[in-house]
Amino acid sequence: MGLYKPFTVETYDAFESPPYSGKPSKVGSFFTASRALACAKKVIDDQLIESIENGLSAEDAVLAFSTAGEIPMILGEGRIYLQPFDYAEARAPHLELIIKNTSLD
Repeated sequence: MGLYKPFTVETYDAFESPPYSGKPSKVGSFFTASRALACAKKVIDDQLIESIENGLSAEDAVLAFSTAGEIPMILGEGRIYLQPFDYAEARAPHLELIIKNTSLD
């Protein structure tokens, strides 16, 4: 039997977000809230990066995430706040700049 990890990150299809959701996909379990939050942010970042690398603008990457993405939720003891759509909207322009600058090298 493994150690109890009080925080779990799961994703839900954007079309089936709670409370109307289908079965979630478990991403991972964590001992700390900060690791769970970092995981949830990475789930969003990875989707934005993939969209931007495939030619979408930051704005279009956010739209794709919010309409067809895998939306992370943190479950556990105590509330960990992450509004995935606000995070994606704030993060996408930064990621777009990084990707564009990297591709110029």
